[in-house]
Amino acid sequence: MACVVLAAGLFGCEPRRVLGDQCELSTGCAAPLVCRLSRCRRFCASARDCPFGSRCVLDQAGLGSCLLAEEDACDRDGDCPSPLVCIDDRCTNACEGDRDCATGASCVEGACIEAEGRACRASADCEGDTLCVAGRCRAECAAERDCREGARCVDGACVPLPVERMDAGGFDAGRDAASLDAGVDAGPVDAGTDAGPVFCEGEAGVCPAVHMASTACRSATGECAIESCSGAFLDCDGAYRNGCEVSPDSNRAHCGGCGMPCDDGEACLAGACVPATIEQVEVSGVVCVRWSTGQVSCWGRNEHGQVGNGASGDPVLVPSLVPGISDATDLCVGASDGHFVCARHATGAVSCWGRNYYGEIGDGGTTGRVMGMAVPVVSPTAVAGLSDAVEVECGDAFACARRSTGEVACWGHAERGRLGFGTAFRIESASPLAVATIDDAAALDVGEQTSCVLRASGEVWCWGRGDRGQLGDGLTDSGHEARVPVRVDGLDAVTVVEVEMTQRGQGYAVTDDGRTFCWGSNLGFACGVLDPTARHVLAPAEVAGLRDLSSLDGSAAIDATGAHWAWSYNDVGQLGLGVWANPVMPPERSGIDDAVDVSMNDTGFSTQCIVREGGRVRCAGHNQYGQLGNVDTRDRLRNRFAPVEGLP
Repeated sequence: MACVVLAAGLFGCEPRRVLGDQCELSTGCAAPLVCRLSRCRRFCASARDCPFGSRCVLDQAGLGSCLLAEEDACDRDGDCPSPLVCIDDRCTNACEGDRDCATGASCVEGACIEAEGRACRASADCEGDTLCVAGRCRAECAAERDCREGARCVDGACVPLPVERMDAGGFDAGRDAASLDAGVDAGPVDAGTDAGPVFCEGEAGVCPAVHMASTACRSATGECAIESCSGAFLDCDGAYRNGCEVSPDSNRAHCGGCGMPCDDGEACLAGACVPATIEQVEVSGVVCVRWSTGQVSCWGRNEHGQVGNGASGDPVLVPSLVPGISDATDLCVGASDGHFVCARHATGAVSCWGRNYYGEIGDGGTTGRVMGMAVPVVSPTAVAGLSDAVEVECGDAFACARRSTGEVACWGHAERGRLGFGTAFRIESASPLAVATIDDAAALDVGEQTSCVLRASGEVWCWGRGDRGQLGDGLTDSGHEARVPVRVDGLDAVTVVEVEMTQRGQGYAVTDDGRTFCWGSNLGFACGVLDPTARHVLAPAEVAGLRDLSSLDGSAAIDATGAHWAWSYNDVGQLGLGVWANPVMPPERSGIDDAVDVSMNDTGFSTQCIVREGGRVRCAGHNQYGQLGNVDTRDRLRNRFAPVEGLP
């Protein structure tokens, strides 16, 4: 107990703070913790003093303490405790030489990097007393006592122990190797002190399922073990919890096999390191990226084969290359749950894959439909009759393409007028149909069940569902729809240069003088009207705080400087702002200032991904189907952007 002087000269005692708690003095922290960088931490003189998975960092006075697990990843300096800085998405000490780093780390290109844990191909790539084991530099050892907490000595090298199994409450089953994690079973697994094997359960020796792995119970020890990996996946880190975590076809750190990293500026495509960067990302229940080589990789929901890897079933948790796509120039994924994906080829043709229950594959036939049931279309299939597409956009069970002639063609589910061909007597079309009256489209965007075009005249016209005011015709009647395009009123005095239709039912128009206008649903204050009774905005209204946008999707945007902005609903952290405030309005900057593309699924399991300079992909929000690309779907929500496993 720490005793303090209270008001009126009285004395009182308060519990000493535990690992991770805010503090001002070391006397306020439970021994042997110290107060460093404003939080109670483990003291360290070198990297070996910190548990496996943590690092020794220095404060302003040069005193060492162990970094907390939640402080490791970052997007900007503000994510790190001062004086640490964010370099290569990790909080670390900036340095001019090795003297600025803790013992066991060296100064590499201005950042303190520990020798243990670096990627390697051979032991010659490692420094000091470390060896290359399974693609990572590991400390040499003769016995267990030579390894830091959370590691064991195996064949002369310290390798990480699997993280302890979780109990029903999401905690660590009481098997801590130390008592520094805020109390036994009083907090989540922290990967530092909760080292230990995953144990078999019950008399039958049942082991929890893990990613892409066949498992078995070792009867002699009662521990679970990975017996083999499914498909082409590999277990490169030896940890049970994340299973077979590496796809050697797409993982830059293990390209073609464990411990075979790609160089900077290279991507791992089809198991080979090639010069490539990511140019586009599209997000729904499935997430896909387009590479500068014209190839496409996807991960996430896959019950309809929408990942495109030739199979269907459980979610794919790491990026997988789509065979047969080598010249993609545009990409879209189905709205809401992401049941299908389409790609435009350099030739102007379009291919789609995934669910085809309503003809959303667009091949003109019944591929993927047997006896009225949807059968996965697991490989890219050509859309019939399209050879001149210049843009492709996906909605909820339908897709549209803008043609080089200025016409727009749509296919798939026709309910609520979403195909725009003008009749109510057809509920679907497996082939592209021309949208009525549109022959001069300059831009196209598709929401959940509503689509809009920017015409050569500068006018915006929309069709499909309209009960939230998203058609811009001033109507919000239940069941309101437009089977042919209608003109959005209220934009006559401005010159529109970009149009966006969201899945939640907002239309946005960006003008040539840098302003942004919104109409439709105002739920979550998405249109910027801060009146909770104003459910709809019937005429385009300027959104304060959104200026000079270069890219816009859902309730996220990038301005001309590369700064990332987000607003409206944030119930699962999908805005990537590092807060749980919900909703957020006016728009806020996330602190990322080098974004080049953004995509957001703003309905259902909301997720947002951005592409940063250099083709680096970062995602935030919901992870129900593995959309965050981090192998572990138990990490259900994330309110900060974080890297995708295996991508730059």
